[in-house]
This record gives sequence, C-alpha cells and structure tokens, in this order.
Amino acid sequence: MDSNGQASKGIRKRRLLYLDWKELDGAAKKKRVLSFRENDENEYICPVNGCLHIAFKSQRGIRKHINSIHPWYFYFDQQPKVNREQAKEQSTSSLRNSTHKIPAFSLEQGIGLEFLEWLQTPCGGGKKAKDAKHIGRRAMKFLMVAFDETTEESVLSTDYIDCCLGSPNIIMSFLKLIMEKWGLQASAALSYMKSIGDLLDFRKANGVTDNVLRNFTVSEVYIRRGKENLAKRKKMEYSRNLELESLISRDSWATLEDME
Repeated sequence: MDSNGQASKGIRKRRLLYLDWKELDGAAKKKRVLSFRENDENEYICPVNGCLHIAFKSQRGIRKHINSIHPWYFYFDQQPKVNREQAKEQSTSSLRNSTHKIPAFSLEQGIGLEFLEWLQTPCGGGKKAKDAKHIGRRAMKFLMVAFDETTEESVLSTDYIDCCLGSPNIIMSFLKLIMEKWGLQASAALSYMKSIGDLLDFRKANGVTDNVLRNFTVSEVYIRRGKENLAKRKKMEYSRNLELESLISRDSWATLEDME
C-alpha cells in the first residue's frame, strides 16, 4: 500500500479568506443564537434572505451551511460590503479534511453490492440504507487504497478481500495513513475500523477456509484493540474541543444570558 499514492491526493482542502465579522462597523454586540424550525415537509430553510439553497434535512446541515457560506449572519441581518484587503487566508489547521473524493470500489455491482445488501439484513448489519452506504463506502476505500489503484472500474475478488482483511500490516498501515496523511481525527478513524470489522464479519458469514479464518482471528485482535484505543482518543479529543479556552478561541461559546 502506497501511503503517498493517489488516494491521498483525493483529499480536498478548501482555501478561504477569513473575516472577523464581529470587528466590522455595524456588527451586533452579541453573536446571533441560531434557532430553526421544520417546515411542513420536515426540512429546514436557510434564514438568509436571497440564499438559493433548496433545503436541509437536519439542523446540523443548516448550521454547517451558515458557518461556511454565511458566517456574517451571526452579526448582521444583511451581508455588509467589505474589501478583499480586509480579509486574510484562513489557516489550514482550522479546516476539516474531506475524504469524499477519495476513490473506492463500487457498491453498485459485484461483491460491493452484496456487502451493501448484507449490511441491511436483520441478521447481517441491521443498518438503514443510508448508514449501510457510509459503512460500505469506507470499507471500499480501504480495499482500494490497499489495491493501490484509483479507478472504481477495478473488479474485486473474494481472494483479494480475504488477503487484505487477513493482513494486520495492511490494516495498521491504513489506520496510520488515514490519521497522518488524511488528517482524520479519532472519531473518523474509529468509523473506518468499525467498517473494516463489518466487512470481515461479512466474509466470515459467507464461509471461508480454515487458513483464512485463522488469519482473520489475528486481524480481529488488532481491530478490537485499535477500536479501544481510538475510542479513548475520541473522548480526549471531545473533552479538549469543549475546553473553555478552545471554545473562546473559535468564538463558539455561549454566555449564560444566551442560554436562558
């Protein structure tokens, strides 16, 4: 597996110009507290006048939209006119990495489709279609990176999957890649480890040879311990993200008056 290969090139890092809107003339003294209500179609509409986005399925989605597209809305009713010279480039450390464009094997045919369907069966994964697709996509990315290819037209075989799942070195190298090269935090890395575990269960459910099963047993030890360690790191990251100093630095904390 090439940790510097094409897969890492699929990471998209957005470059934005940043403005401290609360420091501009006419800005509100207090940051706007966002509150949303569903419409009759159980969707959320962006409150910004003139926004052409259709709708959002969740409050998380609309909050993310406002944070990234309309950050001025927290301090203004209408977007103020600003000079480009007033802005500065946002540091890349504050931007989240996106892995959406990293290639993966197809979930629409062959083993990928079988895995997706198994994830939704009561005695398989028992997942909803949306969750199953996320799990399947992560597992297919793992296999694609190990395959060292970047085309989704490549055909998967059970022997290749069993080889990847039965190799602790491949699994641990992938974990190192997604955390160091892709820049994923523990919570995202934990999701990948769980998806690999689901893929391993899928192969066992379909029947494998004794030799393959022995290899799987070793991999399961690494996956289990990896998930335990990532869960601990996830709690540490979550606690750190909620520290008062961290929230203040991101201007992402509320006063007692805001919460009342």
